[in-house]
Amino acid sequence: MSEAIEVQPWCPDMGPPPRVRIYSPSHPPRLLVYTLSDWRLASVMARHDWPDRTIGLQLTIRLPVPELSSRDETFCRTYRWDARVMLVLSTGDPPVGIPRGGDLSRTPPRATSTRQPPAPHHAGGGAG
Repeated sequence: MSEAIEVQPWCPDMGPPPRVRIYSPSHPPRLLVYTLSDWRLASVMARHDWPDRTIGLQLTIRLPVPELSSRDETFCRTYRWDARVMLVLSTGDPPVGIPRGGDLSRTPPRATSTRQPPAPHHAGGGAG
């Protein structure tokens, strides 16, 4: 099985920047992301829509830290949307079938899934 691919941050040499849309931190979309040979729970902070139609999802995700005896710590990472390695969990409900402590099996638990990335949040007012 392939793994999620991290997206590099935008810089001026890359051409036009992506359109960035931010999600509410109180009820963000939640995903399972296959990375580092395991399914990991993540919360979506923002969606990046690139001019070439690539979609990146900026996530908070718990990853092992080798320097800390591989203890999991929370990181901010941006991954390219890929429905083969990302499973959208239903928002607003606690994930079902995920053991405490983040020890997820290779096969994700059953969840409400879509083949699309989380829809962007449309807040009123302001340019976006």
